Amino acid sequence: MSTSYDTFTVFVDTLATHLDDHGARGEDLAARVYLSRFHFDRVVSAAAGESPARFRRRVLLERSAFRLATSGTGVLDIA
Repeated sequence: MSTSYDTFTVFVDTLATHLDDHGARGEDLAARVYLSRFHFDRVVSAAAGESPARFRRRVLLERSAFRLATSGTGVLDIA
């Protein structure tokens, strides 16, 4: 049985690998760590303080903000 930390680590690694894959589903991420979707959501929420979907959305927004601040790329190109 995996711990919350192990589950969250696998979630973050998977998210980083598939960040731009908008077809990635919560069920797929849960299956990677051998948990039900319900339990996966609870474990990630406990470790991150937010739901998996909200965590992913925040990471995408932070990455976009970083790209806007550090590159000469326009908003439409980053979006």
